Amino acid sequence: MEDNRSTFISVLSWILILLSGFALFMISIQNILINTIFPKSEIEKVLKEVTSLENYGFLFSNLEIIFIVLEIFVVIAFISSFALLKRKNWARLALSVIFGFGIVYVLGAMVLEWSFMFRSATEYGTLLILIEVLNFVFFISFSALLVWLIKKLNSPEIIEEFNETHTSNMYELK
Repeated sequence: MEDNRSTFISVLSWILILLSGFALFMISIQNILINTIFPKSEIEKVLKEVTSLENYGFLFSNLEIIFIVLEIFVVIAFISSFALLKRKNWARLALSVIFGFGIVYVLGAMVLEWSFMFRSATEYGTLLILIEVLNFVFFISFSALLVWLIKKLNSPEIIEEFNETHTSNMYELK
């Protein structure tokens, strides 16, 4: 039986395994710190000194929930990365959805950052403008990469590869 596995899926799978594994480690440490070591009252006290909570109250008052939701996404991405390596179609679909949420997340982060930064625009002037231009280029480039990955994962040749793998595995004796 010849192996029709694309190099693209194999390389993407290993990259995602490494990145999502590291992200899982980091978000787990952050969850442990936020939920055990740092009391919520102390975090809110520091945040009130740094910024006004009335505009970002939801974000800062729900840090624990936000970090838990992010960890769930990272766990799903980590598991899906291994399943993508095994050419499981559900993993291809799950990663496409996660990449879609990634685009929304990046664009939301861009808007949130702009709302933070423009409050400080008078203090930093041209340096802030340069930072915002570079961040805008990064956000758009990262979103374009995610759009390309979604398009590539849903291309006919990749879908066919996953269908062939499913069909050939279906008839194998175990």
